Amino acid sequence: MATAAWLLLPLSLLLVLSQVVHGYHYVGCYRDAGNRDLSVLASRGSMSVGKCNHVCTSRHFRFFGVQARKECWCGNSYGKYGAKPSRDCRDRCSGKSSEICGGRWRNSIYTTDITSGMHYIGCFVDNGVRDLSHLGGHGGMTINKCKNICNTRTNCFCDNSYGKYGARPDSECNMHCNGDRSSLCGGPWRNNVYATGLKATVSISATGKPIRDSIAAKVRSMSAAIPAGVVCSSCLITSFRRQNVIHRSDSFPVSQLNARMSHYPASARNKLKALHFGANAKTTFEDSKIDIRPNHASKNTYFGIAHRSNNHIRLGMISTIITATLVHKYNVFNKRVCRKVFFWNRCKNHAIKQRRGYNGNEIRQIDAALQSETMRVFTENLGHIHV
Repeated sequence: MATAAWLLLPLSLLLVLSQVVHGYHYVGCYRDAGNRDLSVLASRGSMSVGKCNHVCTSRHFRFFGVQARKECWCGNSYGKYGAKPSRDCRDRCSGKSSEICGGRWRNSIYTTDITSGMHYIGCFVDNGVRDLSHLGGHGGMTINKCKNICNTRTNCFCDNSYGKYGARPDSECNMHCNGDRSSLCGGPWRNNVYATGLKATVSISATGKPIRDSIAAKVRSMSAAIPAGVVCSSCLITSFRRQNVIHRSDSFPVSQLNARMSHYPASARNKLKALHFGANAKTTFEDSKIDIRPNHASKNTYFGIAHRSNNHIRLGMISTIITATLVHKYNVFNKRVCRKVFFWNRCKNHAIKQRRGYNGNEIRQIDAALQSETMRVFTENLGHIHV
């Protein structure tokens, strides 16, 4: 038996290592639990690694996990229950037996196609107040290791903007990586900056677009206001759908304001009228409405900013409707049913499931999940605002 177990480990490793193709890449074997590590069950049944990648990529998730031969889970982070040895993920996929699809309460985690597209940007100055604000890791560092660390959330720094201290010649980033001597990993107070391939927020310091920068700052503040740890999306939500993603950029003379206002929500028009008065008037307009039904919930959100400078107006807006498919909730109670057989009663207890609505705490969780997905859409579309 010891020999059989010893042979099984390299076999499972070979099957896992063979699944590094094209845009998705194997991360590792990770533990799962009732409050799921990857929050969205996207598909189940006849499963393969490629199929799960396609499903999660099409829904704009950064990671996917295959579990228990036939389940496909999607999410934007992973690992809250820790990594496990590769031998724990050894179930063959139900739709492609040459591939590994996790195990019992074990996810084989991969990056989706969204995380491909890494490219080098340049050599940039760093400072005590870091240019890239998050220290992702240190020690035996490589470029790909740093990319994988930054995609989940030695010296490896991660952020969604860069360059506040300026660029430098590549010759100043001349130190070899500890984990890969054939690659360069910056220099003293110098970062080799790479794009991971993810769509990032717009840097306020680098873009020079006042409306876009102001909207980016507002989106970050709205994201920070979302309650941390309140969302149990696997308990309440099975999937998200994005509808009517709109981004508008306008730059026009004040004389055209009335004609242009028809492109914006009715509730925003009164605020936009204020731009007629004052040579340097500014206004913001926003609204958010949530609608919860028995099977789904939707949230319609928009946010916009307009500046007038003398007789010219710059205006930007971003909006979307996010719809979530909800998990049905039930109350369970026992009902005793008796019937007479000859001279005595025979009774049995029956469990009755009765569909119920959502309580206040569940509604808050649904609202927070919809808000989080809305801010994700807004972040991805900030680059389309050009004023």
